[in-house]
Amino acid sequence: MVLATVGGVAAVVAVGVALLSRYEVGGPNEALVVSGRRGDRVVLGGTTFVWPFLQRLQVMDLSARRIPVGVGGALSATGIRCDLEGVAVVKVAGTEEAVRAAAQRFLDQQEGITQFTQEVLAGSLRAVVGRTGVDQLVGDRAGTAAEVARDAQRALGNQGLALDTFQLLDIAVEGDYLTDLGRGEAARVHRDGVIAEARARQASERERLLAEEAIAISQRQLALKQAEIRAEVDAAQADAEVAGTLTRAGREHDVLAERERAAERLAGVRDRELDAEVRKPADAERYRVEQAAHAARNAALLRADADKAATLARAEADAERLRLTGEAESSGILARGEAEAEVRRRHAEVMRAYGDDATLELVVGILPEVVRGMTEPRAIEQGIDLGSELTGVDIRALLRRTRTAAPAPVDATPAPTAPAPAVAANGAAVNGNGAAVNGNGGHARPAPDPS
Repeated sequence: MVLATVGGVAAVVAVGVALLSRYEVGGPNEALVVSGRRGDRVVLGGTTFVWPFLQRLQVMDLSARRIPVGVGGALSATGIRCDLEGVAVVKVAGTEEAVRAAAQRFLDQQEGITQFTQEVLAGSLRAVVGRTGVDQLVGDRAGTAAEVARDAQRALGNQGLALDTFQLLDIAVEGDYLTDLGRGEAARVHRDGVIAEARARQASERERLLAEEAIAISQRQLALKQAEIRAEVDAAQADAEVAGTLTRAGREHDVLAERERAAERLAGVRDRELDAEVRKPADAERYRVEQAAHAARNAALLRADADKAATLARAEADAERLRLTGEAESSGILARGEAEAEVRRRHAEVMRAYGDDATLELVVGILPEVVRGMTEPRAIEQGIDLGSELTGVDIRALLRRTRTAAPAPVDATPAPTAPAPAVAANGAAVNGNGAAVNGNGGHARPAPDPS
């Protein structure tokens, strides 16, 4: 019983293992092609169960294949043979239809895909070169490759293949055609290169000049800025110096003010010391002296009052005496004046009566006085002035007339007339003998009696 059970379990396990081993899993670049009972089926990147003895499993590789393509001696539209080399990337298309088509043709011979693709692409490339000129082939490789891909895509698609890309790598032309073809282009390129180089040099020179101009402008701005900074620094230094000077002046002023206050305090101390040591003793001494002087002044005033009273009494007596004396003298002076006036009146009458003779006589009488006066400064002038003053006659005019007029003969015999009283030049009275005494003590010539 137990053996039967163990055998049954073992049989079940064996069947299970056999069934699990028939499950197939495809990779992402693989297509599982199951053929056999109930036809074919394609599984792309999945799992499938394959019945043993009834179905067959085959794998189609979907990976891309890099296939080189080369064509030699292909005749172009311009009759020039060309050798071309290219490369293509081909794979089996990732659809069930394409896998079925490729499986029908290449499942057992997948290496044939490369040869088939080379043949198809070479044929398409020759066909495209045959209807295209060499210039276009060389100038438009991408267009030529795209046109080759379009021509080959249909033939490849029918085989279940897909052309991912096709590129022309090299084109070779027999003879020097490409060299000759490139000469004009090379000349144009050279010309363009020279022009471009000249323009580049011109642009470079322009840029250099602009750069130098910018540098000069920058240097000028820098110089201006430096000058501005120097001016600001100089101004700041000047302000600092002025501020320093003001600060020092302020400190010196404070020091001087403090010294003045100290001097004032010292002067106050000295003043108080002087008050205590000098002024107060001096004030006391002055007060003592003033009191003594006041007492002495009072005593002197009393003595002066007494002297004044005595002096007033003496002065009143002297004044009374002088008054009486003056009255007597004034009476005598008045009498003398009246007598002198009368003498002068008579003298004038005599002078009018005798004219120039009397005047000359009078001048002769005062000549001694004039001669004595000539010993003094300005003697002549003063003598003439003195004579004019004493006689009352303009002696200067008289002398001028005497010089200009001719002298008349004078009779030496005196006229038989009575002698007239002479009047002295100083106004003295006539003496008792009928002769007048002059100012010098001399006697005048007797004058005729006017009566």
